[in-house]
Amino acid sequence: MAGENPYNEKELLLRISKGDEAAFTLIFRQYQGKLYSVALDITHSSETAEEIIQDVFLKIWLRKKELIEVESFSGYLFIVMRNLALDWLVKQARRQKIFDQISSEKATAQPSAEAFLNQKEFNDLLQKGMDQLPRQQQEVFRLMRQEGLSRQETAQTLNIDPNTVKTHMSRALKSLRAWYIAQGETLIIIGLLFPEIFF
Repeated sequence: MAGENPYNEKELLLRISKGDEAAFTLIFRQYQGKLYSVALDITHSSETAEEIIQDVFLKIWLRKKELIEVESFSGYLFIVMRNLALDWLVKQARRQKIFDQISSEKATAQPSAEAFLNQKEFNDLLQKGMDQLPRQQQEVFRLMRQEGLSRQETAQTLNIDPNTVKTHMSRALKSLRAWYIAQGETLIIIGLLFPEIFF
């Protein structure tokens, strides 16, 4: 797609707004490398930069109907990417703050009211996300993440193959990630306590 003029790009955006996956793939290939370089400069992590780019295009797809109103798609795209990268930095700082707080509270054995509320918020949000999953994925996620069972133990409990457990868990995490992103940035506590959903 290199060298396409703004008119052609606008045509692609119009097609994407109507759900054209082929046009979406062309736009992705055009901007992926440029966005990755900027994300890498901000995060200094190749793995995180790749995840951020995935999240950028996930947001673009979820908001595809808005694309026909965008005057400068490249500017719009880089703003979304920059905001996600900066949010990642904030999450890292907050994660460290929470870990420091938990370590301090373990030493005193007196959990604060703020920590209690954070845990309640986390539980409520996690349950809402889990409610969106198919029943089998819910069970696998609950057993492995909430009850701490291994993949083998989960397979035995549900009487299914361990590889099936792995598949269900992978799909559950991807579905949760997409659902939480669609809900907005207020769900940061999920990313802190279950980083594999976001990172």
